[in-house]
Formats: sequence, C-alpha cells, structure tokens
Amino acid sequence: MPKSKSDRALAKALGVSLSSFQESRASGRIPADERDVERLRATWLASSNSQGPAPMAARAESKPAGSDSGETLADARRRKEIALADLREDELAKKRGELIPAAEIEAGLIAEFSAVRTHLLAIPTRAKQVQPDLTVGQLATLDALIREALTELSERKHVAVPEVNP
Repeated sequence: MPKSKSDRALAKALGVSLSSFQESRASGRIPADERDVERLRATWLASSNSQGPAPMAARAESKPAGSDSGETLADARRRKEIALADLREDELAKKRGELIPAAEIEAGLIAEFSAVRTHLLAIPTRAKQVQPDLTVGQLATLDALIREALTELSERKHVAVPEVNP
C-alpha cells in the first residue's frame, strides 16, 4: 500500500504554505481526509475564487502592475500576451490575403454606390426610350421619387458594421 502523503508534501504540491493548508483543513475549506493532490487542487482552486489565501505562486504574481490600476502583474502579462497573439493573427491574415485595408474597402464601396446612383438617375431616360408614350409629368414624378429616395439614403446615420469572427 502506497505511503500517504504528509500535509507538508500536499501543501508543497499545491504551492501553498503549510499553515495555510492546515488552516484550510481546520476550517473545512478542503476535506480533512483527502490525500489525492489533483482532487485537493481542484477543491482548493474552486474555493480560492471566493475566500482565503491564494497559493504562494499566485500571491507572487498578484503584485499590482500599476499604482492606481489595481491590475495584478499576472493580469497585465495575460493582457499583453493576448494582445500580442491578436497582432500576430492579424499579420498572418494580412499575409494570407484574408484582411483588406479599410481604405481599399471604402474606395470600392464609394465606386459601387456612385455607379448605383448613376444608374438610378438614368431610369427616367431609359423609361422614355422603352415607353415613348410617357408624359413629361410622369417622367418628372419618377425622377423626383428617385432623387427623394437617394436623398433619404444619403441622410441616414451610418451604423457601424459588427466585427465578424470566423
């Protein structure tokens, strides 16, 4: 039968001080009879989110990164790594041609919308060619309706397009 681990060995495996480990056992935060390190670690971590001292490794990481920010060093490192990973992903996507510069998209949209406007304004002239019996009043009404629609569209507030994550 394998030898049971001592409290000192269990505390060391969890990365906490012996006194913190013993206090947690005495308070019932972790089971008094549990000797499996993985189950103890899961129990410790679950209860660490809401109470008691953090493991020594976490305490070493929890020094404030900024004087007023309240952000821990670990939080700052995590944020930095996430930002660097995002930058690397963007660079890779650009190299693969998966990202298009906003200026190119804007120029393309302006060209397309200008073409749509030109075609819409040409409808009364085309209508007269197709139906020669249209009166000047009918053509003027059609032209006015098209211009009104274009004006309304140009005066709309532009809504930001939500980011699409593949």
